Amino acid sequence: MTDHSENVEPDFSFAADQYILTETQHNVVRVFNWSEEFISIGRFEKVPIFLKDNFRIIRRGTGGRAVLHNYDTSISIIGSASGGMDSIHKIYN
Repeated sequence: MTDHSENVEPDFSFAADQYILTETQHNVVRVFNWSEEFISIGRFEKVPIFLKDNFRIIRRGTGGRAVLHNYDTSISIIGSASGGMDSIHKIYN
């Protein structure tokens, strides 16, 4: 488990998650704080015009809806599902 008490830049954080997922074989839990206010949107989500004009928008590599981040604390859980449900349960334990 990695614990970052410092603030993390959104671009770096999402790139780090993608790197860990695609380039390593580690199961990782990251806890960190965002360094700014922004909205993250899911991989396939269309960005509404009113959001573009009022917020910094960053697209996640995962699905899901828009999430407003406001210097909050986030948890990122990264792991491979190739080992089946046992592998996923190990990440949470």
